[in-house]
Formats: sequence, structure tokens, C-alpha cells
Amino acid sequence: GDTGAPGPQGAQGEKGDPGVGDGNSLNAADGNPTDVVFVDNNGNVGIGTTNPQRHLHIANPNFVSLILEDEGAAPDQKKKLISTDDGDLKLGKFTDNFTLTEQLVIDNDGNVGIGTSFPAEKLHVVGNILATGTITPGSSREYKEEIEELTTQESVHALDLLEPVTFYYKADKKKDLHMGFIAEDVPDLLATPDRKGVTTMDVVAVLTKVVQEQQKTIAEMQKKIQALEDQHK
Repeated sequence: GDTGAPGPQGAQGEKGDPGVGDGNSLNAADGNPTDVVFVDNNGNVGIGTTNPQRHLHIANPNFVSLILEDEGAAPDQKKKLISTDDGDLKLGKFTDNFTLTEQLVIDNDGNVGIGTSFPAEKLHVVGNILATGTITPGSSREYKEEIEELTTQESVHALDLLEPVTFYYKADKKKDLHMGFIAEDVPDLLATPDRKGVTTMDVVAVLTKVVQEQQKTIAEMQKKIQALEDQHK
């Protein structure tokens, strides 16, 4: 036969036990709030909502957090946290004294941060990156606009102002020695707009232009030398 209507709300449970709701939900132990856990006719479970949209739907007016605990792991590794904060999705770990270490953040713009809570690009990593494959920056003409030839004067000037240095990255725990440039010290042509980075391909373009011009000069000098040698034969 047809399923009957939900029965009346059950009696309040003992202190510490959840009260029975309207047949679809469980209330808090003291009856407030009601509908702490709600299950709809599709089997979707809502925590903080009576309109769950997926198998598990958690809602809160401030933030939502979920802790996953592996009791067999080391004290500083067994609690993993998934939470939202001002619309950002955060993953991290909890120690036993509830010290939180954020490990990955996805902000409202879809930017992903690893080692930083404020990613400035689609992927922002504070620390080293190991790639076992090729990382290829897009360089097709279809991705670019206002394409102009780099002049020899610009290239020579930029090259003259470059000051190569050796350094260590502060976030590098292995303290590997690196060679390169300081973004604040390079010419504007080679620095990122925020003066925090130097694009390797930009440096390659400058070097290529200068070397090409040097090769032209060498070729012209060789022709002149050859002409002088021919005159004295």
C-alpha cells in the first residue's frame, strides 16, 4: 500500500542523545537547533540544511570545515582539514594542539596556492617544484597580439644592465645554490609588472638578438679581412 504520512515528532532524547525529528531528521541533544542532520527522499544527507543537493551537503552561515583523522598516523600528521573561508577552499593539517597548517588553497578566482594563502596566479607555489615531464609555455602567434620586432638598441641596453648573481631561496629547505637575477634590479624590459619575477624567455630573446647582431658584425669583418688578403696575393 501507499507509504503513510510521517509520524509526529518523537520525544526529546536524554541529555547527550540526539532528539528524533520529523522522520527525516535528527535534532540537537537539547532540541536546538532542529534538523541538525536531514535526509531527503533521494538519500541525500544535509548538515545545516534541509535541502541537500548532493549525497552530502554541509551548510553554515560562517564557514564549513571537515576533519579527517587517521588515528594510526603521527600526532602532527593524523588530522587533515577541508574548510571554506570567505569563499576560499582550504586543505591543511591539524596537530593535536589544534595548530593549523594550510597546505593548499583554491580562491574565488580559481587560483591555486601551495605554500601560500593568497595565490596571485592560476598556480602559485612557494617552494620547489619537481616536474618529470616538460612544462611548455604557450608561444603560438594565436595567443599573442601587438607583435613587434625587438630592436638591437633595446637588447644591448637590457643586456648591459643585467647583473648576474648567485643566491639561495629562503623557502628552499635543501638550500641549493642558484644563479640568476634579482627582479628589482633588472631593466623594465625583463621584469614582471610587480617586479617580483624575471621571465626566462625574455632573457633568451635579449641574448638571441644581441648574438645575432654580433654574428652579423663578425661576418662583415670576415669579408673585409678576406678582401684585404685578396689584395695582397
